[in-house]
Amino acid sequence: VGTPVREREGDFEQTIAVLKSFLAGWRPALKPLVELFRDCAYLSLIARGPSLASALEGALVLKESARRPAEAISGGQFRHGALELVSERYGYILFSGEEQTRPLIRSLGRDIVRYGGRVAFIGGEGSDAPESIPTVAFQVSNPYLMPVLEIVPVQLLAWSLANLEGRTISGFEKISKVIRNE
Repeated sequence: VGTPVREREGDFEQTIAVLKSFLAGWRPALKPLVELFRDCAYLSLIARGPSLASALEGALVLKESARRPAEAISGGQFRHGALELVSERYGYILFSGEEQTRPLIRSLGRDIVRYGGRVAFIGGEGSDAPESIPTVAFQVSNPYLMPVLEIVPVQLLAWSLANLEGRTISGFEKISKVIRNE
């Protein structure tokens, strides 16, 4: 049905190499995002395809760790309603995702900026992003491995925002590690 894992070994090795490279210099790469989003009242994480997993997990991490109101939404769904809510008080993290849908995400990001929203891109090649929009760029050949990379900058952003407020993210205040009620 699918490709055996051993035939995708190169994809995994490429993803690991890109992640190692990012982690070696993550602070300067993330600084523009921290500055952009540090005083946002709300964050929206927008993606398409496999990168929607990054948006969903990223919104959860930002709520739990950074204690920031955040939601995940698909790019198409955002255009059909949430675009009306764009505000200079709100931040928008767009996951560039796979090559075939990247132009749609990039276009949406430019529109959000035009309407006054604060935008950053995660993923994709930096050269294909508008110059004025902060971008944490990386690319892998397998789009299904892109979420492995995309979530790391969001995790570090959550840690950085919590750190700015003098908080650690070592545990929860209101929930346990395992939710037992549902």
